[in-house]
Amino acid sequence: MAKLSIYKYVRTDKGWRYCKAAFHPNGKIKPNVVVVSGVEEKHTEGRYFLNFNNHWIDGKPSWSVRTPD
Repeated sequence: MAKLSIYKYVRTDKGWRYCKAAFHPNGKIKPNVVVVSGVEEKHTEGRYFLNFNNHWIDGKPSWSVRTPD
């Protein structure tokens, strides 16, 4: 079964770490809030990543230019 998790790469007291994203009760991501050692913390630095079956995927949007055929 496929497993997908959302993390944010942030700077903590122990250096840069992948921390799980925090969610509102309705399932939406709390912007710039991650869970560090079981406690929610606000981190405006860093970027989001997806972990899909133990493979890291950059959360940065990718753009491609399409030309008419």
